[in-house]
Amino acid sequence: MPTLSRSLLIIFILSFLFYCLDYFFRISQSIIINPLIHQYHTTALGIGAFASAFYLGYALFQLPGGFLLDNFPFKPLLATSILLCSISYAAFLFAHHFWLGYVLRLIVGLTSTLSFMGILFIARATLSSNAFSLVAGLAISIGTLSAASVQIVGVWLMHHWSWQLALSLFALMGIGIGLLFMILPAPTLSTKRIGASQVITQSLQFFKKPILVYNALIGSLFYLPTTLFASLWGVPFLMQTHYFSKTEATFSIFLLFLGWAVGAPIMSWIANQLHHIYRLIRYCALIALCISLLLLYCTIKQHWLVEFIIFALGLASSAQAVVWKLFDTYCPRNSNGIAISWTNMLIMLSGMIFHLCVGYLLTLPFLKTTTGFNYTLGLALIPLAFFIVAISAGCLRSSHNDLAIVIGR
Repeated sequence: MPTLSRSLLIIFILSFLFYCLDYFFRISQSIIINPLIHQYHTTALGIGAFASAFYLGYALFQLPGGFLLDNFPFKPLLATSILLCSISYAAFLFAHHFWLGYVLRLIVGLTSTLSFMGILFIARATLSSNAFSLVAGLAISIGTLSAASVQIVGVWLMHHWSWQLALSLFALMGIGIGLLFMILPAPTLSTKRIGASQVITQSLQFFKKPILVYNALIGSLFYLPTTLFASLWGVPFLMQTHYFSKTEATFSIFLLFLGWAVGAPIMSWIANQLHHIYRLIRYCALIALCISLLLLYCTIKQHWLVEFIIFALGLASSAQAVVWKLFDTYCPRNSNGIAISWTNMLIMLSGMIFHLCVGYLLTLPFLKTTTGFNYTLGLALIPLAFFIVAISAGCLRSSHNDLAIVIGR
C-alpha cells in the first residue's frame, strides 16, 4: 500500500477543496431562485429542470468518469474537470437563454462527477478498509459543511454586490484550484488500467451482487430529502412558511449540513463496530421520517426550534454515509473506479428525477397559495423517501445473509 506522501497529501487536500466548491455549485441555486426565474424567463418547473440537469450530468458521467480514473493520470484529469466545472458555473450565472442555462448546468454536473469519486479513488488506492469508510464520511462532512458556509458568505456578498458578481467569485476560486492542480507534482497511485471489455465485465460483476445494487438505491432515497431541501427548495420554504429572512434560511441549511458533518463520521465509526448495519439505516430513517413530518406539517413559531429540528434532520440523514461502508465491504478490490461510478450514479438518480417532480408539482394550480407555492404538499416526497428507506433496509439484511452463506462468513 502506498504511503501518504507530501504530494499525495496536497492532492488530497485540493480534491477536498474541489468537492467543497462542487457542492456549493450544486446547492447555490436555492439562494437565487427568484433572480433565475426572472433572468431566464421561466417558472418553478424550469428551476427544477436546472437542478435536475446537474444530477443528470452527474449521473450520466459516472461510468465514463470511473473508466477515466482507471485509465488516465489522476492529476491532469482532475485539473481539467475543475476548470471546466468552474467556468461553466460562472457562465450559467450570466446566461439568459433557458436551454443554454440547462446545458451549462449539465456540464457543471458532468465535470463535478470526479470531485467525490476522486477522493474515494485516492482513498481506496492508498488507505485501509476502515480508513476508506471514515474518509468517505469525512468527505461528506467537510464538503457539505463547507458548501453551506460558503453559501452564507455568498448571501452576505449579495447584500453588497450583484448576485452574479458575488457568486462568480467562487468560480474564480475553482479556477485557481484547477491551476494549482496543473502545476503541482503528481502523486503515484497504484491503479490497474482496464479496457472496454473489462468495463462491461466489472459492471456485470457489480449488478450480480444484489447487496451492492440495493445499497446504492437505498443510499439514493436516503440522500433525496437532503438534496431536495438543501439544494433548492429549503430556503424558499423556510422564507414563506416560517417567515425566515434569506440569511436565516441560509443559516438553517448550514445547520442541516452541520448535522451531516457531525453525524457522518460518527455513523461511519458505528458502522465499523456493527454486524447488522441495516438496523442503523432503518432506525435513522425512521427518526428522520418523524423529524421531517414535524418540520413540514407542524406550526412552529420559534425560529430556534425550527433550526434545531433542521439540525436533527441532518444528523439522522447522515446515516446515508454508511452505504460507503457496505460498498467497501462487498465490492471486490479489482472493481474500483467502475464500481464507485455505478454506486454514485444510482445514488444521484433520485435527484435527477425528483427535482423535476417537485418543480412540476409546484406549478400545478391547486398547489398555489396566495403567498406563493404550497411547499408542504410539494415537498411531501421528503418523508415518503425516508419511509421507503426504513421499509427497504430489510433488503440489505437478506442480501447480507445470502452473501454470508456464499463466502462462508
